[in-house]
Amino acid sequence: MAAFAAVLTVYHKLDLFLPSSPSKSCPETQSIHVELRSMINALKNYSSMQGRKLRLDPLEQQIEDLAEKITDLMEHEKLNDEEDLTTVPSELIDLVREFTFLSGNFIAEASKIEENKEAPGPRATVSSKMICKSECELVGLEEETKQVMDWVVGGPYTLEGISIVGMVGIGKTTLVEQVYNHPSTMSLYDTRIMVIVGPDFEFNEFLQLLVDHIEGAKRKRFTATSELSAHVRKLLEKRRYLLVLDDVWDYRIWHYMERCFPRSYDKCRIIVTTRLLSVACGAIHVHKKCFLDDDDSWNLLRRTVFTSLEESCSFQLEKIGKKIANNCEGLPLAIISIGRILRDAEKTVEYWEKISEDENPLGIDVDDNSNITRSLLLSYDMLPRYQKACFLYAGVFPRSYVIYVSELIRLWAIEGFVVGKNLVSVGITGEAWLEELISASVVLVHQKSSTFRKTKTCRIHYVFRNLCISIAEKEKFCHVLRKYKYSFPRGTNLQRRLCSHSNSMLGIEEVRATIKSILSIGSLLCLGPYHPYPLRLHLSFTLLKILNARAIRFFTFPCEILKLVRLKYLAITYDGELPNSISQLQKLQVLIIRRHIYTKLSEVAYLPVGIWNLKHLWHLHCLGLDLPEPCNGEMFLHNLKTLSGVSARSCRRRILARLPNLLKLGIRIVLGQDEKQSFGFLNIVGDVHPYLESFKCIVFGFNGCVVLELPSFPRYSRKITLSGCKFPWKFMAAIHNFWDLRVLKLRCNSFCGRVWEPFQGELPRLEYLLLEDLDMEVWKSCSGNFPKLRRIFIRHCYKLREIPIDFGNIESLELIEVEDCHPLIATSAKMIKENHQKMFRYKNLQVLIHSSWEDKK
Repeated sequence: MAAFAAVLTVYHKLDLFLPSSPSKSCPETQSIHVELRSMINALKNYSSMQGRKLRLDPLEQQIEDLAEKITDLMEHEKLNDEEDLTTVPSELIDLVREFTFLSGNFIAEASKIEENKEAPGPRATVSSKMICKSECELVGLEEETKQVMDWVVGGPYTLEGISIVGMVGIGKTTLVEQVYNHPSTMSLYDTRIMVIVGPDFEFNEFLQLLVDHIEGAKRKRFTATSELSAHVRKLLEKRRYLLVLDDVWDYRIWHYMERCFPRSYDKCRIIVTTRLLSVACGAIHVHKKCFLDDDDSWNLLRRTVFTSLEESCSFQLEKIGKKIANNCEGLPLAIISIGRILRDAEKTVEYWEKISEDENPLGIDVDDNSNITRSLLLSYDMLPRYQKACFLYAGVFPRSYVIYVSELIRLWAIEGFVVGKNLVSVGITGEAWLEELISASVVLVHQKSSTFRKTKTCRIHYVFRNLCISIAEKEKFCHVLRKYKYSFPRGTNLQRRLCSHSNSMLGIEEVRATIKSILSIGSLLCLGPYHPYPLRLHLSFTLLKILNARAIRFFTFPCEILKLVRLKYLAITYDGELPNSISQLQKLQVLIIRRHIYTKLSEVAYLPVGIWNLKHLWHLHCLGLDLPEPCNGEMFLHNLKTLSGVSARSCRRRILARLPNLLKLGIRIVLGQDEKQSFGFLNIVGDVHPYLESFKCIVFGFNGCVVLELPSFPRYSRKITLSGCKFPWKFMAAIHNFWDLRVLKLRCNSFCGRVWEPFQGELPRLEYLLLEDLDMEVWKSCSGNFPKLRRIFIRHCYKLREIPIDFGNIESLELIEVEDCHPLIATSAKMIKENHQKMFRYKNLQVLIHSSWEDKK
């Protein structure tokens, strides 16, 4: 896995650095391209190999080390900056030759391992399914069973396919069993069959199984697919059948069945369960299986542990048991597995407390042979090899860590897992790969973006996290320091990455001494809880590329950082001034500076002028620090895409003009009681960067608007977020008729005034509107103002009494969510839903009402 990522990274970097034009390239470079391309194709052919079984650590280590040397040499020579490159340094050619030789050996060794694996025996996973009662029968399945039953028993009289998709162990099979065994189903269908498919699916074997099930096993066995398909079609033509295919992995299953199954008009149904969204989407109906809530989780655990009527659960055990159930994060397989452990052990408070505090109570490990580990490993093994590194990287994040997709993709890119021609293509590729991991049900969506087209934050279920940590440590991919378990097993000194889940452990002398001896560390991720007290952190790693230490507060700037010449990603918490010598970090691409004390952010503080020498910088977040004006006319940050945390002082024309490719800008302004803000910087931003994708302006401590003229915003922005500006509503004319604006978030007195009456035709493409903490009392509008609106969020607008009723005329409207507002708003939202249903019968407008007062009650 690591070798494949290294080869892929070197190939794409060479593709960027070496000449591709025949007129410029020499025979050596053409040969290098051909050899690397053939190597990648060869490695892709082994995407089905189980990386956990390939014990090629020394060879993979050599490949990774050599890849690092090649990358360093290319960056040192700055080949991509040469306009007329006709020759390639001989040292680079020699390194690439050695690299291709080692990679060829890797492929050969991997081939031997693959060939020596035991050949699979006869397929036993496809068989008739004998239905039995499950341990989790009817626990939290009532609503989902009813929904699936409506599809199975009701609906049109044509053949329909239904998919049930979700993570391994979430209860897809149990849900299908409830439907399969339901009395209504049994009475409706004269032919029912349920088969386990699995990843080694053979369609002919499946068809023969259908024949055997209907006609008996002694009937003629067909060898030709066409004859078998015709016979199955004839058998099913006059039958009302229910067919269940459990655990499907091949998206072509629907195509196969469409060719062989008759288009029956007798209400026949096909149900498919799968872990893959790409498979599920081939059906007419797709049901995403839900996790259990806290109450159902505890009920399932209690039912699994206490099987006898004589047994009872004490109050103390129930309190601890609910915590254990919650730790399982709603996954039935995990709840049942831990329940069996508790059932067979002594039921004492001490033992249950030990289980509740254990981060891996099921003992999930890559080398164990438990049912849950085998199920999890199948999901991992079926991932393409190029995605395994991305998944493992996300899997070593701590349990409580909210993984922002943008941050994760930045780390993937710097690690070399995701590559592309430019930063935009890297981002697109990273998002696509993340969506593929989500589609495979190994990464879970935590929060969607404003437009719901992308994932904003994600998470890894704790069972997968334990598996990822186990694989990462075995494969020398990453070593994890955890809160409850401190160990540096043999071979730790060869780890490429170190991730800390408990930053306080880094203060232990023995830990520091051991970390200091790991010379191969290229990434140091301090992802544990925030540590506000002084902490000595060893940073003298000559190979370090990534340092994420935002959760550790530095009282003085760690000068060791300035010697990390390979550093590309730096994130720290530091209140002082950065040294101008930070310009020595010439490879730096991501710089994140957080402040521990926010009370002094109104004071003027600047980044050192040397920041303008970081030519590769593409993400800069510096809370409370501003960009200084450049010293000369040659200072540009051409690669900078994101700038956030700065104040209006960074919005001078002389500064913004030196950021020609800026896409996202976040302004943060802190004002004293008597200070005034003219917002003149908005005109500069709108003039210099009219094509910003995202613009955010947050103001603190502002008493009122003194703007005499209409402010200007980036005219072609797709997302604008405002807070604390206290503009009068008439200033909404500044964004009137913004054709590309899709997301508008108006927070905390961004606009003030009793009445908001939007202009006719305002914001024609707006899809997402958030109104939060506004003093508005009357909202005058009509459906023509927001013709493409999909989602409305209204939060803490206590004076507002009504949402314009004619919003029910907006066909695209999907969701209205109201939180802690006047009850009359909820009433108007429900009226809008009724009008919407009358006007658009096949649309389902969702209305969600939340009240913290009701929750407390």
